[in-house]
Amino acid sequence: MPRKKILIYFTKKEVAADPYAHMPDRREIYWALFQEGRSRGFDMYLGVKPTIHHGGMEFENVLFFTGEQFELREERVFFDAIFDRSPKKDFPTQDIDSKTLNSLAFKSLANNKDRTYELLKEFMPKTFTLTSEKDFESAIASFHPEEMAVFKPVDGFGGKGVVITEAKNFTALLLKPNKKFILQKFVDTSSGVPGIISGHHDLRIIIVDGSPILLQARSPKPGELRANISQGGQCFEFPYESAPLALRSIVSKVHPLIDAAFSSPFYSIDFGIDQDGTPYIFEINDQIGFKGAITGENRKKFCKSFIDSLEKRTLL
Repeated sequence: MPRKKILIYFTKKEVAADPYAHMPDRREIYWALFQEGRSRGFDMYLGVKPTIHHGGMEFENVLFFTGEQFELREERVFFDAIFDRSPKKDFPTQDIDSKTLNSLAFKSLANNKDRTYELLKEFMPKTFTLTSEKDFESAIASFHPEEMAVFKPVDGFGGKGVVITEAKNFTALLLKPNKKFILQKFVDTSSGVPGIISGHHDLRIIIVDGSPILLQARSPKPGELRANISQGGQCFEFPYESAPLALRSIVSKVHPLIDAAFSSPFYSIDFGIDQDGTPYIFEINDQIGFKGAITGENRKKFCKSFIDSLEKRTLL
């Protein structure tokens, strides 16, 4: 029987022989994923520019993983499952949605912070959607002038476009035509999480194949409140069981809801713990970077669960 084929689909242009040579912190985990898939009997491929999608599960100009390097395959290849790491807003198409990790519906949810709030408002800080100056004036009136607030684009990621300051410093000039934003109550995480992290933070729970498997605690660089790695933050890794009980209680309610609605996607739930020890969800993230590679037993567990999830899609 022919080996089934799995594609990890990016859109960035990379060097064919070693696409991850220029980012060694990510290279280790991606190579571990490719090696796990190959050891499980799958042919593993990488899609980067100039990969061409011909519709359905058919692609051209993909990179085949030999176990030691990547080799260009110029012919058309039909795949049995895809991990979509592209930012495309029209992919995957409906005809291949069930065979793709993640579905377009889930990508749309994760990249729309006001929709996330509609679904999970019970567990999130109070959030206001802003589409006009009138929305802004109504929302800002809910804050004391010296109260901290968070302003974000609804489709932002990596901390880009986020403004955290006192309410009196915000103006409607932050709004842009035909763009949606949110204004959110600030969660003071400065007390840290005992045994995990000191000071300002966020806690990222990574969920794969229907199970939370890893906790990443992230801290901002000095003088910054955004803990995103792309904004200079640091990342520390722990087993999921190390997360505070109150946080795990929320995860146990939220992830089955998301997994059932969106066919067990690959994602994270990002939290902050306030000074009273109450966890709040900040956002759902489908574009999880691997800067600060998953290591040791956590890596083995992650890679196995990740390929398990793709294997199930090859059977659909």
